[in-house]
Amino acid sequence: MPRKIIIPGCIPKDGTLLLPRMLISQRKNWLISLTPEQRVTQTLQVEKEGKSWSQVKTIFGLILSTIKQHFDEHGWDNSVLFRLSEPTGIPVTIADLKTYLYAACPLYNEDHERIHLSDTQAYTDNVADWITRIMDYAATQWQCYIPDPDPNWRLKT
Repeated sequence: MPRKIIIPGCIPKDGTLLLPRMLISQRKNWLISLTPEQRVTQTLQVEKEGKSWSQVKTIFGLILSTIKQHFDEHGWDNSVLFRLSEPTGIPVTIADLKTYLYAACPLYNEDHERIHLSDTQAYTDNVADWITRIMDYAATQWQCYIPDPDPNWRLKT
């Protein structure tokens, strides 16, 4: 049996925790499988609202444009991407950045295989995490801060 299970639920207006029937039985079977007197912890947390697929694609495009603009403003060429000691004089393109970021921050599907954003197995949840990793990478490697296009989007839903 797994050491941890995650059971999604929701809170209706009356304030009780509502779980799907199948998951209630899964939770019960998991608890029965434990040894007597074994200690467990139940954690409840609010799930983040996921971004839509069009938001994710738009944000990725904005990230590429922001990084390219950052490179252009600093006069950096592709020697920065390849960590060359001498400048090449070849400007960084959006295609270069895209290829580089797929290599530096790979995107994986649920089977831990490398995929691309256009792949049918690129789901919004894992792509949103991937985009966060790219934003962190740009900030730490190139000091390029990429703000979320709409930081208050969660409040609007």
